[in-house]
Amino acid sequence: MNKVDTITAEAFLPDVVKRYPATRITPSTRVGDVLARYPQSLEIFVRRGFTPLRNPVLRKTMARVITIEQACRREDVDLTELLNELEHMVGDEKVNPAQLVAITRIDQAQLI
Repeated sequence: MNKVDTITAEAFLPDVVKRYPATRITPSTRVGDVLARYPQSLEIFVRRGFTPLRNPVLRKTMARVITIEQACRREDVDLTELLNELEHMVGDEKVNPAQLVAITRIDQAQLI
């Protein structure tokens, strides 16, 4: 007899949140930290003039050490506007339970 466990994705949410906690984005936050937690933020950075971030090598080197404030000064980007857009992106990251799917685990192989 096969044992089937059905677990909703909602049950895994606490683990995901612990593994990747929300990062409050401030002027002193490193660009690389924002990109690691919110990969979709790359589009915002590039649109605001941080085109060197398109290069994966620069994302792994420069972005790890430069803060948002330093990057804005370097590229002459309005810090407040960038922070507002990033915070808006973070606010839109809410999980919609209607989009979650059930995950089924089967302990034994099923015969077809």
